[in-house]
Amino acid sequence: HTAVLQQKLWDCLRNVIEGLHLNGPEPGELRLPHHLSLSTPQIEGEGQALAMDLRGVAIHAGAACTTKSMQIPPALAAIGLDADLARGTTLWGIGAGTSEAEITEVIEVFADVTGKLRAITPAKDLLS
Repeated sequence: HTAVLQQKLWDCLRNVIEGLHLNGPEPGELRLPHHLSLSTPQIEGEGQALAMDLRGVAIHAGAACTTKSMQIPPALAAIGLDADLARGTTLWGIGAGTSEAEITEVIEVFADVTGKLRAITPAKDLLS
């Protein structure tokens, strides 16, 4: 159940959010079915997570190995993420009780949130 929802979430999000990056392997045998790590260029993951929370959706900003440092977390550095993508990393969990309707809603909300944040975010070179 979660593997099917994970695949739908990834397939839909990558089609509606330009430049969205999947951290780790594609959904399938080499990936846990209840987890996605995504990075959005030129957007801070913390802003995405806060905006999603205000819309009733819980995601986590950063890597699972987040530290208080402003350095790229070791796990994200190990897979070759640059600072821009590392700043835009969010973690997603899919539970056994998650429904397809919830995934559809989350896709719409994340696309809306990301579009609004992109509209107010300065050019990439200003973030560096």
